[in-house]
Amino acid sequence: IAIMQGKGTLGRRSFLALTAAVALTSGCGIRVDSDPELPTLTPTDKVRNRVARILENTQAAGGQTSVRDRLSKAVGPVWAPPSELATESPSPEPQRDFKDALTEIHSAITGDFPNLAGATSATLADVAVGTALILLRDFKADARKLTDSFSPVISPTPAPESSSGDDGGDGKDDEEGQKTDGLAGFIEACHKSSYAYQRLAVFEDEKSPYGMFVRDRHDLLAHAAEEARSFATSVGVENLPANKPAWQLPSDPHDTKKLAVEAESLLTATLPNVFTFAYPKDPQTEKEVHAFALRHLYESARATQKAGKFELLRF
Repeated sequence: IAIMQGKGTLGRRSFLALTAAVALTSGCGIRVDSDPELPTLTPTDKVRNRVARILENTQAAGGQTSVRDRLSKAVGPVWAPPSELATESPSPEPQRDFKDALTEIHSAITGDFPNLAGATSATLADVAVGTALILLRDFKADARKLTDSFSPVISPTPAPESSSGDDGGDGKDDEEGQKTDGLAGFIEACHKSSYAYQRLAVFEDEKSPYGMFVRDRHDLLAHAAEEARSFATSVGVENLPANKPAWQLPSDPHDTKKLAVEAESLLTATLPNVFTFAYPKDPQTEKEVHAFALRHLYESARATQKAGKFELLRF
């Protein structure tokens, strides 16, 4: 690392802290030929940091403490740049009781989710789902209102202007930054999970609450596979997995709740790669795919809970 000092001089510890922070955001080596500057926080970074500050100021007691600590560990620490470089401090977060803090965290993430992206957005989505599950279970929150919050409205987003024009090019710029392969895994998981629900439905009374839910879940997963296929084909993904008359099941369908939990785990394991879907040529589709992933993460978590297993976090 080559360092040319300008007007100010940083202590070694402060510089190392800044270097580590920049490395986290850039993912590559660093060469500083002028006074170090703070990295620009993305909208995702800003939401993550706000959630971390809310958790840092959350009052908890008893079992609430372990929930708060698990969420804090998932989100990561508050962003604290070296004092020599800090230009302004964010508005302080007030002390909140446990319920109010979870409500604020949920709103902070879901309210701005269309603008979030990358692997951190998957973590934040998981935290939002976890807070919703706690609010539903422990505080009897409005289920419909919470469910609606996981289907954010996507405002029309114009496509970026093309820089290639008609003057010829190798097309490489069009593919830069793309990441569209995650949808294929999700489609196959939907097919497998839908089949699992089809099989276990045989052993659940169709008139019972869970029996009706199982049949609805089967239909929803089948529809999710087709919706994901539509997204994939719209961005040129080919060789997508086809459905089969039968799939190998992880366990005996007689144990309906166990098989349901396994089916949901199979599905959620594919979602991190859907949250990181990137298609710069069409930001509207990119945001719609991310919102799609958010909705299905929540629905899968609720299905797991209905099968008798509570999971605060899935990732």
